[in-house]
Amino acid sequence: MIAGLAAAQRLLTWSDRVSRTAARKTFTDLTAHLYFSRNDSLALVSAHQALPLLDELDPAEDRLHFDRQSRVYHYGALAWLRRQQPDSADAWVKAGLALATRGRERDDQNQDGLLYTISQLHIRQSESDTLRFSIDPNPRWNDSAIA
Repeated sequence: MIAGLAAAQRLLTWSDRVSRTAARKTFTDLTAHLYFSRNDSLALVSAHQALPLLDELDPAEDRLHFDRQSRVYHYGALAWLRRQQPDSADAWVKAGLALATRGRERDDQNQDGLLYTISQLHIRQSESDTLRFSIDPNPRWNDSAIA
């Protein structure tokens, strides 16, 4: 998959529409694949590459525009959670929710997909809160208090 990232990066050296489309789709797909392969750092690299490319698209021409962007943020949040970084995960959740909310306000966007993604982002938000406020499973007891 590292080769896929490198290939997509090379596509960005050309400015034609076909190369940028191939790079955008590759980075977007690799974000999820790398997350599921447990390669969180590369999933985040891929997400960072995908998001500006997705911003170039006109939402009026793509019914999945906001959902696709929100899903990239969802996988980014998952990667941050697995890395035990709840603050970073929260930032990605909030960005994903903001995009999904914008999509919900438009009639030209797939509302079912957006609702599903919103529900997934809320789950990530609760996981982030749980991670942030979890009780230490291995507390360090004050040995002097026992003596």
